[in-house]
Order: sequence, then structure tokens, then C-alpha cells
Amino acid sequence: MKRRALGARCMPKKCTHCPFHTSGPGLALRRALRPKRWKAILSALSEGKFFPCHKTTTATGDGSNKVCRGSIEFQEKRGYSSAYVRLAQWMDSKEPR
Repeated sequence: MKRRALGARCMPKKCTHCPFHTSGPGLALRRALRPKRWKAILSALSEGKFFPCHKTTTATGDGSNKVCRGSIEFQEKRGYSSAYVRLAQWMDSKEPR
């Protein structure tokens, strides 16, 4: 899938603590998740769902509920995406430039 700007609906890049990082604070956050939570996240992504960035959820962030850039990259590497991300890309393509 060709990466397009995803406007205000998705994070522009992985944050430092993104659990999709393979080292550093992101990996530490992933390891701190409840047992089986990481597998459940990956399973949901493989089913075409989206994963909000922890910095933007109402429970742990600012409430803007943007899609996690790490999860988008995870799905792109595997050749699939969530319907939400596809819709965001379509909406961005319709906005005047």
C-alpha cells in the first residue's frame, strides 16, 4: 500500500514509547502489557482493525484517538490495512490542497 498523509486522524510518526518499536522505551512498554495483550493487539490488526496511539486515547492520552503509526506500519509490512485507515486516506484525498 502506498503511504499517504493521514491528516489529523493518524499519528505522523511512531512516538518514543510506541509498543511497535523493537528496542528502547517502546519495547519496555510492550513488555509491561498484561499477559496476552500484545498477542490480542496483533491479532486484531491482522483482522483489519485499527489500534489507537496510547498518547491519544481518552484513558491514557489527550482523547483525540489517532491511529498508532506503529500499527499502520505493522499492517503495511504484511500487506493489509484497517478500514479506518483506508477511509482516512480517502478522506484526505478529497480535502482541498
